Amino acid sequence: AQRVAPDQWRPAGDGAVRLLRAARRAVEEAVPRLTAALHLRERPKLVLAKTLPASPRIGMAVLVHERPDYLEKCLDSLFATRLHGYDVTFLLIDDGSRDPRVREIMERPRDDAYRIVRIYAPKGRNNAGAAINRAMRELVGLGEFDIVGWSDPDALYHPDWLDKTLRIARWAKANHALHGLGPFSSFNSSDVKFHRVLGTFASPDGNYVVKRQMGMLNYFYFKPDFDALGFFAENPDDETLMTRKFAALKVRNFCTETSYVEHLGQDSVLNAWRPIPVSRAVSGLRLAPDGWPDTLSSADTLGYYRDVKRPASLDAGAASEARLDVVIPAIDKDAATLPLAVRGLRENLAHPIGDILVLGPADSGIGALAGELGCRFVDERALLPFGKETIAYTVKGYDRAGWLYQQLLKLAADAVASSSDYLLLDADTVLTRRQAFMVGDRPVLLHSDEFHKPYFDVASELLGIPPRSLLSCVAHNMQISGPRLQALRQHLEQRHGRPWHAAILDAVDYSAVSGFSEYELYGQWCLARYPAATEREYFFNLALPKAAADYEDLKRRYGTRYRSVSIHSYLGLAGRLRAVTRS
Repeated sequence: AQRVAPDQWRPAGDGAVRLLRAARRAVEEAVPRLTAALHLRERPKLVLAKTLPASPRIGMAVLVHERPDYLEKCLDSLFATRLHGYDVTFLLIDDGSRDPRVREIMERPRDDAYRIVRIYAPKGRNNAGAAINRAMRELVGLGEFDIVGWSDPDALYHPDWLDKTLRIARWAKANHALHGLGPFSSFNSSDVKFHRVLGTFASPDGNYVVKRQMGMLNYFYFKPDFDALGFFAENPDDETLMTRKFAALKVRNFCTETSYVEHLGQDSVLNAWRPIPVSRAVSGLRLAPDGWPDTLSSADTLGYYRDVKRPASLDAGAASEARLDVVIPAIDKDAATLPLAVRGLRENLAHPIGDILVLGPADSGIGALAGELGCRFVDERALLPFGKETIAYTVKGYDRAGWLYQQLLKLAADAVASSSDYLLLDADTVLTRRQAFMVGDRPVLLHSDEFHKPYFDVASELLGIPPRSLLSCVAHNMQISGPRLQALRQHLEQRHGRPWHAAILDAVDYSAVSGFSEYELYGQWCLARYPAATEREYFFNLALPKAAADYEDLKRRYGTRYRSVSIHSYLGLAGRLRAVTRS
C-alpha cells in the first residue's frame, strides 16, 4: 500500500466501503491457510488416530486402593451410566487394599447391562504411574479395544458422561487441526494455571478444551494412540514426565469443557509418598448443571455450589425480614471504593438495613467521607484494648500489621452494632445483584475459589479441630450471627486460657504474607458447630483492578453474572488482564 499523508485522507464512498469489507473477508478466510503454510500449527511427530469404528469397543479400568467411602460413591454413579448401546468392559482392579469394605463394595451385584471384571492384586509401587500401568496391562489383556482408559476411585459420574464425552472426542479427533490431540477426559480441571489451557474449541456436541497437561480423574486414549505413546513413568513425578514426553512429541490432552465427572477425594492416598503433599484436591470446572446423582449435594465440592446448586439467596429468593447492621473497616486508600460499596448495599441488600458502620482511624479522612455517605463512623480504637502499632508483622518488606488489625476489628464489631447480627463487607467489595444473607432462619455462608493453606492451618489450631471443609470461606463479605460470634470468642478463651484476640495473635503464621483469616476462622466455626443451620452457597464474585468505576456501569456489566465485584488495589497488570478476560 502506498503511504498517504494524514491530510490527504478522504471519506470513502459506498464502493470503497464494499471493497474494504470484501478485502477483510478474504483476509479472514485466508488466515487459516496462511497459518498452515507458515508451519505455525503444532504438527505431531507421530501419526495419531483420527477415527473409530462405528461401534467402538471400550475398556475402562477403575484404580482401587482403600478409601471405601469414595469408592462406594464412585461405583454407584459409574454403574448408573446410560450406556447408549456402547460396548464397554469395566475392570475393577484393587491395589492391595486391606480394608474389608473395599472388597465388599467391589463385589456388590450390579445391573447385568454392565460387563465387569474384578482383579485383586498385591500392593504395587507407591505412585500413580505404577498403578496405571498395571491396570492398563491387565485391561488390554482382556480383549481387543478401540478405546482404553482408566478412572480414579474418587470420581463421581454424571449418567450421560460416556455418550457426551465420546461424541465430542470423536469429532475433535477427526476434525481438530491446530494441535495433535491424544488423550482425552470428561473432567475439566479447575487447576487451569498448572495445566495450561491452550484453547477452547467448538464441536457439534459441545465445546472441548485443549491443554498442555490435564487432570487425570478419568483418562482415555484411542487404542492406537496408547500403543504409540506408551506407558507412564513409575516414579512420583510420573505425570510431569509424561507431560514432557507429550510436549516433545507435540501431543496435547483435551477434555470436555463441561465436566461430566466431579472429583470427590480430598484425602489422597498418594500424599503419604509425594515429595509435596497436595493440600486440596481440584474440582471440575463448569459441571453439567443438572442430572447428577443425589450424592453430589453432600460431596462438598466447589463445583456443586458453583454450577449445580441453585442459590436460594439471590433474585426472586432474596428476601429476609432479619435486620442487619453493616460493618465496613476502611482506611484512606479505600476512599475511591467506599462510596460504591455503600451504594451497592443500599440497592441490593434484601434486608432491613440498620446502621452502616465504617470502622477506621480517627486521624484519617475516612470519617468525613463516612458522614457524607450517611454512615456512622466508629473510631477503631474503641473496639480493642490495643492499636495496630503494637503488632509486629512485617514479611518481605510489607508491613501487615494494619491488615491483621482490621480482621480483629471485624470480630469485635458487635460491641458497636445495634442489631444482633451484622454483615461484614470489605471496603473494596460492591454488591451488584439483589441478595439476602439469610435463607429462612439459616445464615448464608459463601464459599470461594480461594485456597490459602495457612488460613486453614491457623483456624484448625485455634479451634482445636480439623477443617470441616477445604472450601474457602474467604468471600469478601459474610453474615455474622451475634450469638455464634460470642460462642466462638468464648471457645477461644477457654481453649487457650487468654483473651480471644491474644489467642489469635499468638496463632498467626507470621512467616506468611497472609497468615490469618477472620473469614476462614468464623466460617469453619459455623461448619463445625452449626452445620445443619447454615446455608452454603457460592460467592459469585469477580476481582477487578483498582480503578475509578461507576456503580451503574458495574451493575450493568456484572450484575447478571455476579453477586459482587471486588476492586482490589493489589491487582497489577496481570490482574487487569485477568479481569478483562473474565469480563
